[in-house]
Amino acid sequence: MVPVIENTVTTLALMDESQVLTVRHDNASYQLRITSKNKLILTK
Repeated sequence: MVPVIENTVTTLALMDESQVLTVRHDNASYQLRITSKNKLILTK
């Protein structure tokens, strides 16, 4: 279970050691990635 406090979740809690997380929304898949410069990118 991912801890959510005041509608906020950390990327560490979501992704742990992974650099990519797949999110399903309305039958579509999106990838949330942490870049080498520690930025977040969400792609379909």
